[in-house]
Amino acid sequence: MNSKQGARYIKTRMGSDLKNQILLRDGIITEESVTAKRKPSILDCLRCNLANAIENKYCSKCSYQLVPSAFDEIKAAEDLRIRAMEDKYQQEMKDMREQMNQILSIIQQNPVLAQVKPNVLLKRIGPSSVTA
Repeated sequence: MNSKQGARYIKTRMGSDLKNQILLRDGIITEESVTAKRKPSILDCLRCNLANAIENKYCSKCSYQLVPSAFDEIKAAEDLRIRAMEDKYQQEMKDMREQMNQILSIIQQNPVLAQVKPNVLLKRIGPSSVTA
């Protein structure tokens, strides 16, 4: 039983995962040593296939996110920008409604002004009184 055929068979046919499982079951190696060997030192970018260091959250070449936490950061930043745009839109709509209400109240006070174009009306009453 001094043949090396079994080792060759395990090495070439079964792969290292199965070999490690056999050695782990027999108590020759520990699970910590198996998991320590499996930790990669690089991450390949899915977009450009560049090998990046494990510490990188984004690809050094194309800025693609390499880890899920990087995607969450991007999503949170986009949500903040969208909320800021929505708030700005709401404020602008509120200001425009106030201006329109002021113009309508002036027109109701003097029906002749209904025939005047809005930009001429703004020149007559002054933009400061409408925006105030």
